[in-house]
Amino acid sequence: MYYLAGAFFSFAASLPAIVALTAGERSNLIASLAAPLCLWCLIALFYGRRLSFRLRAGPALAIAYVVGLTILLVQGPRSQGSYWLFSFPVLCALLFGLRASTVALTLNALALVLLGWLAADARLPWSAPGAYPFLAWAASSAGFIVFNTLVAVSIALLVRGLSRTADGERTARSVLDLERTALKITNQRLLREARVRRRAETALAASEQRYSLLADNLKDTIWIMELDSLRMRYVSRSIQGLLGYSVEELDRLPLETVLTPASLKIAMSALEKVCGLESGDPAGRGLSRTIELEHIRKDGGTVLTETILTALRDGQGRIEAIIGVSRDITARRESEAALRRSESQYRELVQTVNSIILRLDTRGRITFLNEFARSFFGYEEVEILGRNAVGTIVPTRE
Repeated sequence: MYYLAGAFFSFAASLPAIVALTAGERSNLIASLAAPLCLWCLIALFYGRRLSFRLRAGPALAIAYVVGLTILLVQGPRSQGSYWLFSFPVLCALLFGLRASTVALTLNALALVLLGWLAADARLPWSAPGAYPFLAWAASSAGFIVFNTLVAVSIALLVRGLSRTADGERTARSVLDLERTALKITNQRLLREARVRRRAETALAASEQRYSLLADNLKDTIWIMELDSLRMRYVSRSIQGLLGYSVEELDRLPLETVLTPASLKIAMSALEKVCGLESGDPAGRGLSRTIELEHIRKDGGTVLTETILTALRDGQGRIEAIIGVSRDITARRESEAALRRSESQYRELVQTVNSIILRLDTRGRITFLNEFARSFFGYEEVEILGRNAVGTIVPTRE
């Protein structure tokens, strides 16, 4: 494609040579044909892909300068050579920048000074004595150089500005790419952390559900109380069977409502001891207190519980709450009291009955005898207990 474009522009540049040939100006034919051939070579060299940019652009500009200077030497200032010399600094500014265009302008100025000196001495084919005075040539050349400088420098500054803008855009694009990459990495890390957090939350919720199910189905009541406010942070649902209050109702009640005055004192004293053991004495870490408390039910009745108190620590080792396990021991205490009453009645019956009642162990030693037996045999309790019945209250056989 580039070579076809070069052939088209070369044909357009060869039109002056064709006109010169038809007009019979054979002396300018070679110079006129050199322009399209060099133009085609320049395009082919400039758009070649196998060489680097500098190896392609540098020789192309050098050929353009040599062609322009050659055409001026052969055909004079009215030929195409001035266009080639004019384009030389402009192309240098466009391709290499301001410094290269300054060098090209200097070469153009030197070439025009040399051509003016040769033309003034009529040493060129197209010059005649007195036809090109040096001062007139210098003035015309100065205007050419000034205009050439304005165009070349303007293009060089424009290219520099565009280059800086392009560099800024590339830098901004690089920074944007880096930020995009960092955001992508951060997003991936956040997604991983979110997945890990979701798995942890799911596992925690399942664990809490299992423990809540376990706690709610136990007969014992498990509770956690804030140490500063003495309010319940958590209470298992078995509290409703114990005191008659729901979890929501108990959360709004102070301790004075659910404990008798005597039990409230016992509870506060136990709390102080648990906190003192947990915080003040390293040897007491992990110790707990077991106390018996009398609770006031919602219906006004009372219930006796055995409560185990343990301090609950935060991540820094400070006590933040008290965890407790309360068990209803009302029935057990009533059974124990009934047993004691039964034993008292049995003991009173044994002691007052008018019969000998005694108890022996497997070796025949007396372990108990009632008052009627002591008075009947004439022994005091301290004298007879532990002695063998044979030989004391039972005669020895001969």
